[in-house]
Amino acid sequence: DKKFNKIVCVGNLNKTKNHIQLIEFLETSKLKYNLVIIGKKLETQTNYYAKLIQISKRINFKTSNKIKIYQNKKSNFIRKKLNRSDLFILPSLSEGLSIALVEAMCMKKLCFVSKSSNHSKIIINNKNGFEFDLNERSFLKNLKKIQKLNSKKIKDITFNARLTVEKLIVKNIIFE
Repeated sequence: DKKFNKIVCVGNLNKTKNHIQLIEFLETSKLKYNLVIIGKKLETQTNYYAKLIQISKRINFKTSNKIKIYQNKKSNFIRKKLNRSDLFILPSLSEGLSIALVEAMCMKKLCFVSKSSNHSKIIINNKNGFEFDLNERSFLKNLKKIQKLNSKKIKDITFNARLTVEKLIVKNIIFE
């Protein structure tokens, strides 16, 4: 149960990043977790931010799971949190190429991303990361796959993630 308990999610604190649904999925999973959400609070998303804070306080109070929300977007802070994480999750409803995802892959982090964005152009399921459809069933099914991985398989996947980023940069695909 404790295999992937340190989870990081990086992205602006808005509806499109889908943090609330991520928390709901994690609560359904029965996984014991510490979730760190890092992002900038947007002035246009005050209601969303208030709801996110309310949900995290409720979970922190009622369960052993912990959610921390940081409005710090400094690179060294993000790298520090990623270094201490077991799993990077990006549950976005839609997104272009996520720099946070590229950074996590570059740092050889196990990545778990929604299929509803352009991540499928760089994440090859089970080879350099994992994808899920934006529904609870798909999320839980793929999370269970990740939980069953042994340390060698995790090392292979995270190594492939790093290689993918290196190839993207060399080919300049990332900058197109």
